[in-house]
Amino acid sequence: MEQLNIVSIALLSFFFVSFISKKGKTLSENILIFWLGVLIVSQITYLIEKSVLIHRFHFVVESICSINIIHGATLLVYVKSMIDKDYRIGRTELIHLTPFVILIAAKLLMQDVWNLYSCAAEGSCTCSNNIYLRLISWYKILVVGAYVIYSLTLYLKAKKSDSYLLGLSTQTKWWITTVVLGSVTLFGLIVALELVQVLSIYQITDKLLVINILTSIFAILFIYIGNKYAFLLSKVSNSVEKPKRKNSTTPTVQNDESLIDPKFERIFNEVEQLMKEQQLYLEPELTLSMVSERIKVPSAIVSQAVKIFTNQSFPSYINTYRVDMVIEKMNSPLFKTYTILSLALESGFNSKASFNRIFKQQKGVTPSEYATQLGLSPKEE
Repeated sequence: MEQLNIVSIALLSFFFVSFISKKGKTLSENILIFWLGVLIVSQITYLIEKSVLIHRFHFVVESICSINIIHGATLLVYVKSMIDKDYRIGRTELIHLTPFVILIAAKLLMQDVWNLYSCAAEGSCTCSNNIYLRLISWYKILVVGAYVIYSLTLYLKAKKSDSYLLGLSTQTKWWITTVVLGSVTLFGLIVALELVQVLSIYQITDKLLVINILTSIFAILFIYIGNKYAFLLSKVSNSVEKPKRKNSTTPTVQNDESLIDPKFERIFNEVEQLMKEQQLYLEPELTLSMVSERIKVPSAIVSQAVKIFTNQSFPSYINTYRVDMVIEKMNSPLFKTYTILSLALESGFNSKASFNRIFKQQKGVTPSEYATQLGLSPKEE
């Protein structure tokens, strides 16, 4: 078990450092950094718990062990930051620390004031059959459970909203689903483990061992999925270069920008914002009507605005972003193990045939030929 913990700590630490070293981190990434830190601390605590160090640093171990109760609040805040781009952490969020403070105070009173249990003798992470430690264990479960249920409810409600359906890419929605349902699954397994113990269905000699096995497996799967959807972790630049205006072929009346109705520039800027900040082009099923509905402007007007400022049709405009994203990922070492097709699918294309056709139309060569020109060794599907 110690070996699994060490592997888990190493992987989580690599992930943690990768995030810390990034520039321009988003709120959700900062929350994820904190969450990874909590997971690392939890894993290290188990190693200390199983060693003789607990007798020397039992107060530190006991305090750190209590940090597990923060997982629920962290999940909720992370989900909020992912589904709501306007979400910000304010002073009111400090209320989520209340259960943690109550837990620390209760442990200090029960152990050092009332002498109801001994950390060094019983174990600091509630592995004992001591009734007071069991109460602490169920308090943590109830608190985390409330947050998990609230997060799940928030996620299910958000799935039905336009901001979720149109404002988030397919990959981001899949990531949120994985985090929420994965957390629900892990919590369910831990509750089942507690019930088995309480109902004496099966006597588990080392409950903490089993819980940490589950946590380690979850952490490793978490990293695997995060690596699979590396766009979340590497954050390949969202600022894809804005398509240049091609005024040479636009209608004569539009060659003089002073003659362009200001409303078209405003509309085009709104569309650009959706593409750059929310990466709508990553949604394979994105249509003109979806963007039109999002910015509350008729489809014909949106199409006209795009035509004026890029001299492209709306589909060509969207595909320009997708092709640029594929090329950017081709040049990133973080995606060197990916096939060209997988990069295309993650960039918003929905088939190999359409990707190859559109790429050649825009660049004059096939994707594999382009990769070869860059000195890369493209992997074919």
